[in-house]
Parts: sequence; structure tokens; C-alpha cells
Amino acid sequence: MAITLDFLSDQTKPQGHIYADLHLPFALKTKLSNKYLKDTGQKKDVQLDYDLLAIQNSVENIFNTMPGKKILNPSFGLDLRQYLFEPITEETAREIGTTIVEQLTEYEPRIILNNVDIEARENDNEYRVIISITIPDLNNLRTSLDGILDENGFRYN
Repeated sequence: MAITLDFLSDQTKPQGHIYADLHLPFALKTKLSNKYLKDTGQKKDVQLDYDLLAIQNSVENIFNTMPGKKILNPSFGLDLRQYLFEPITEETAREIGTTIVEQLTEYEPRIILNNVDIEARENDNEYRVIISITIPDLNNLRTSLDGILDENGFRYN
């Protein structure tokens, strides 16, 4: 049985936006009226992110989802925790970069990867991840996603 989230449909996106996605972590900020129950009052609903923010959420979700955790797509996600208990070296950084390229290419088709830079930070026990992307559907927007990978997972700077 499929569940339809119609608040993510094209009809609810503001004019000029191509992508919409749930804001993570969930926040109750967007106000929508309930046309199905003929309720004219405003109800709080989940906050949505559009275009670049929607893609950033998707990339962060790919980083922080372990393979096997998405029921209908068990190979979805990056298993980067395996690298966090190895010595923080340039070689490990290259392996992380290769894994990121493979998975983002497969699971985020809205972007073109230009470059993935991994900076090993031995003193902080973390890696800085800088992903340079192009988004064709947003007028070939070029941007960078800059984050930290450590024992707590991936988060943006």
C-alpha cells in the first residue's frame, strides 16, 4: 500500500521552484489550510526546503543513512563509519572520496559531481568533506557543499 504525501506535489511548491523536500530535522513552521476538510483556518505543517536546500538535505541524508536502513532500498546510503576507526591518513581520505563519488552519483541524480576533496584532520579525529557540484535544472548552478565527517556522522559547516 502506497502512502502519498501530496504536500510535496508541484501544486504546493511556490512559483519558480523546481525541487521540494522535507526540512531535516523536522520543523513545524509552514502553514497550510486543510482544503479537504473544508477548514479555512491555518494549520501548522512540516517545513519544506526548496531547490538547493532540498538537494543539500538529500546529500546529508545519503551521508547519514547506513545501507540496510531504508526498507525498500537496502543499498541506499554511505557506510563511512568503517573509515572512522582506521588511522586518519591521506589513503583513507582517498577511499572515502571514492565511496562518496560512487554513492552520490547513484543516489542523487539531480547533481553533477565536479570534485570531491577530503581533508584528513588527524588532530581533530575528523575529515573535512568539500563536494563541488553543478545542478543542471537550476540553470547549471555551481556550488560547494562543505561538511565535517566524524564519529557523529556528517554535518554541514
